[in-house]
Amino acid sequence: MSGRTATVAAPAGRRTRAPITAARLRAPGELLALWLPLLLLLPVLALPQALVVGLVGVAVSALMVMVQQKRLLGAGVRVGGTQFSRYGALAMAAALRLDMRPPEVFVTQSPAMNAFALGLGPRGTVVLHTGLLEALDDREALFVLGHEFGHLKCGHARLLLLRGLPSMRTGPFAAVQVLAHLLLLRWQRRAEFTADRAGLVACRDIRAAVGTMLKLAVGPQLAGQVDLEALLAQHGRLRRDRLARLSAALATHPHLLDRIAALIAFHGSAEWRAIEAGA
Repeated sequence: MSGRTATVAAPAGRRTRAPITAARLRAPGELLALWLPLLLLLPVLALPQALVVGLVGVAVSALMVMVQQKRLLGAGVRVGGTQFSRYGALAMAAALRLDMRPPEVFVTQSPAMNAFALGLGPRGTVVLHTGLLEALDDREALFVLGHEFGHLKCGHARLLLLRGLPSMRTGPFAAVQVLAHLLLLRWQRRAEFTADRAGLVACRDIRAAVGTMLKLAVGPQLAGQVDLEALLAQHGRLRRDRLARLSAALATHPHLLDRIAALIAFHGSAEWRAIEAGA
């Protein structure tokens, strides 16, 4: 799989299309899913002790992110110039298609098929694991880059610091804080759907986008053997299973089958046709 490449032309520098804004990328319900827990927390944060604990939680989260970003300077290789020029070109193409400044991109050795975005700093940082890059062709790598860039463009990486707010779960508002935490998890899942849309905008190839998710689900060797129609039928059964939905409600990421179905639906929507047409 890792030997396949696809030529990806960067968009022209002069914009001849409507801009890709964060609002155009957001999945339905994402902002509502963010505001609900914040509104729930307002009476809690009115208590001085809870406000102090919440702000300390946010500050600690921010410090951990900054330390992680600095650690990459010594533990990973920054993409750019003569370093991994192939991925540097893909990162530039993804940023142009998403109408944003390219973030810093680092490659770090890990067998895990993973990538993530860190939101502090002027442009943010994206980390790509070698285990993921070795499994992807160029268009699939574009989808991953676009997904992580989408998190930065839409402010998700910074907003994740809000997880520190409902950190004091004692006293009369403990139940409210637990509920706010669960609602923040719902927002995190909606944010993943938004980032998947950004990935599709970056790669412009629904097969590559779905193929990337299949590789995450079953690995690069077996992804090509998956019957997509049968997989979508499996997704229908998943949606009707109450315990499966409960398991999703407690997770930071949606089920991959939910993400695949949502991205296919977005690809068939008027919103996507407008983006493709440059409207």
